[in-house]
Amino acid sequence: MTDLVPYILQGFLGLVAVLALLKDWKDYGKGYGRFKKHFRRAALFVTVAVIILSLIDTHNTRRDAREKEAAAAKKDAASTRQIEVLTEQVNQERGENRDNANGFRQSFTALYNKYSELAAKTQNLDLLRELADTKKELKQTEDKLTQPKAKLTVSFWHPNMSFDNLVQETTVSRAMDGSVSLDLDVVNPTDVAALDGTVTIRICSGCKYVEEPEGFVHMPGSDEQDRQFHFQRLLSNSGDQKRTIKVAPPSPVGLNRFEVDMLYSCVNCLMSKVPMWVNVQ
Repeated sequence: MTDLVPYILQGFLGLVAVLALLKDWKDYGKGYGRFKKHFRRAALFVTVAVIILSLIDTHNTRRDAREKEAAAAKKDAASTRQIEVLTEQVNQERGENRDNANGFRQSFTALYNKYSELAAKTQNLDLLRELADTKKELKQTEDKLTQPKAKLTVSFWHPNMSFDNLVQETTVSRAMDGSVSLDLDVVNPTDVAALDGTVTIRICSGCKYVEEPEGFVHMPGSDEQDRQFHFQRLLSNSGDQKRTIKVAPPSPVGLNRFEVDMLYSCVNCLMSKVPMWVNVQ
């Protein structure tokens, strides 16, 4: 019924126009003489034709509007369907990426966390480059962790000293002032050179240095019983050199045995301590 309203209105207006024409029918054609009858018919025909053409134009206009609405609705439906398909594909991709990320996190240890995060992201050129750099960094770290380590030791120096007769306990005599002299040699018996390290000689708590030992320094903040020397490289299967320290034991009489420790660390070795014992005659 709603679709007929425009036609009814136009038909009503046309009917009003025809009634108005018929009402003034006699007045039409005055001045046209014998042609007034034809003029009246022509006016009535034109009025009816205008009404019919208006109805036809309204019908065509409404039909075009319906067709455009239908086409727009069809286009909207196609767009909606395409959006739904794309949304579904995006959700699937997100689901796959989420599953991949979970799988990586479950498979790798803490050392590979960065690798896992990169692998779970969208793979583009920048991420692939960063991933390759991370793999390289991990490989370098692994190589450093697994490289051979040097291990040092120390011996009281004696003329026939070799790797087979290193001595960590010795017997010495007191000098006139009650002190004792100790000859030490730091040795690297491993097949790996020790690099950039520090050696500390630590005498017993009651002992004192009679004089500052040559080649050693007393580092600020270190114990009074500690003296250090630094080395750049201690070659494999070799010794450093004979180093002499003069020590005053706590008491000239009564203390016949005390401990001297050698502590060391270097770039490619772990910090360690080697104890030595001195017997006093």
